[in-house]
Amino acid sequence: CTEVPPPIFFLPAKHTRDTEKQLDKTRAGIKKKIATLRLNFRQEVEAANAAVAAAEPAQEAKEGGAADMDVEEEKPKEKEEKEKQAAGNAAEDEGGESDSSGD
Repeated sequence: CTEVPPPIFFLPAKHTRDTEKQLDKTRAGIKKKIATLRLNFRQEVEAANAAVAAAEPAQEAKEGGAADMDVEEEKPKEKEEKEKQAAGNAAEDEGGESDSSGD
């Protein structure tokens, strides 16, 4: 890798002692950069998780607690069941029409 930006990588066909040292130096630098990026990413994720965890109790207090949440969760389930029933009825209707037209 070049010493100044932009980084340019070169891999010779045959290594010498000098090119092997430079390769080792570049590998060490890349590993260090990856470790730093991973650490920064973990810290950002932990901070985001902490912010979400802190916001959840405040959100529940605004909505009136967990009891309201249970009611809201039932509505999508009821809608889904109705959609399944409607789809089943439509399939039965199609099956009935196919049988009568085939006679």
